[in-house]
Amino acid sequence: MGVKRKTKIISFKVTAMIMALCMALSLCVTFGKPIEAKADGLSISGARETMLSMKAQYPEGMHWTNDNFYAWKGGYFSGGYGCAGFAFLLSDAVFGDIKCVIDKDYTHVRVGDIVRLNNDTHSVIVLNVYEDYVVEVAEGNYNSSIHWGRIIDLKNTGFTYLMTRWPEGSYNEEPTIIEPEPEPEPDPEPIMITQSMIAAIPDCTYTGKEIIPFISVKDGTKILKEGEDYLVEFVDNVDTGVAAVFVFGQGFYYGYAYRTFNIVKDATPTADISYRTYVQTYGWTPFVKDKSTSGTYAQGKRLESLQIKLTKKDVSGGVTYRTYVQTYGWTPWVANGANSGTKGEAKRLEAMQVKLTGNMANKYDVYYRVHAQTYGWLGWAKNGATAGTAGLAKRLEATQIVLVKKGGKAPGKTTGAYVKKQ
Repeated sequence: MGVKRKTKIISFKVTAMIMALCMALSLCVTFGKPIEAKADGLSISGARETMLSMKAQYPEGMHWTNDNFYAWKGGYFSGGYGCAGFAFLLSDAVFGDIKCVIDKDYTHVRVGDIVRLNNDTHSVIVLNVYEDYVVEVAEGNYNSSIHWGRIIDLKNTGFTYLMTRWPEGSYNEEPTIIEPEPEPEPDPEPIMITQSMIAAIPDCTYTGKEIIPFISVKDGTKILKEGEDYLVEFVDNVDTGVAAVFVFGQGFYYGYAYRTFNIVKDATPTADISYRTYVQTYGWTPFVKDKSTSGTYAQGKRLESLQIKLTKKDVSGGVTYRTYVQTYGWTPWVANGANSGTKGEAKRLEAMQVKLTGNMANKYDVYYRVHAQTYGWLGWAKNGATAGTAGLAKRLEATQIVLVKKGGKAPGKTTGAYVKKQ
């Protein structure tokens, strides 16, 4: 809960002994250090800046007592010791040779005025005037030293009179308003960790070791920091299956939530399947593999024949395939790089089927899709299913084939791989 603060006006009571020392005002004529006259172009900001610029020469805490005398140019008094002397010194720096006027009404106080306080025992010079006749001052012989910035309420400090050197009408600026300190914002309420703060975790590949995926936790747009805002604990994160991460709030956050994620077998095949097509006009294209395109599209060129083979395998087995050829229909199954289709007969391929044999069929799925005239790329078929068209007289123009570990994720959508005439 915040604490409400109030602006305090500090009024210092200086001891009788120090005040007695500060009373020394002199009517004798004497000489002090020469001061540059600054009477021309008087302004409130200029007066304040001139006095404050003298802090370098007369810094806070500098020794200053009734042993220090200054001869004043402001008239009425020829000079002063201690507190009066320091006030006269700053006054001359601002007003030069302008003579002072005595004023016994504190409501007329202005920046640069010298004020006698504590029942005519202490002199200060005004640096700033605030509302309700509260002033900021500079003073000498304050505990035997120079002091800048004390705040004084003229109504409650034994005001006696002030000496002003402002020419009539030269300064009529409104007092500075003392703004109250704003009330502090209430301490925000702690926030509970929820599942929605934890980003979804993608599938992780089984390695036989503990799986530690990256965890992202956000409070709106703020990214929370592990170890500062939360702690994590993983459960069942070694073997394949469903694992979980628990997020426990810390510091400003409390409670806990969890997210699950899947640990799956590595679907990256260690075998390669290669293939090429015989394209109208161009003839045989080079062998490609791993979902690369064999054939053409947007050129109106038909596929006439197909060859598929395993170029690398990690278990026994092979690949077999057949094509549906214009006029002839389905050709016999062939395997391991043999030709399926025709050459030199200008017959289009309209569909194809591919499947693995032996232990390859137990370890891998084979996916394939075709680019068909009018339809473009169809969906992915797998393991002997038909990819292409039937009864529509549409040529195949290209194909893509890929191996995936058994039960692994399909390379794309699997609907619409085969289109038949209704």
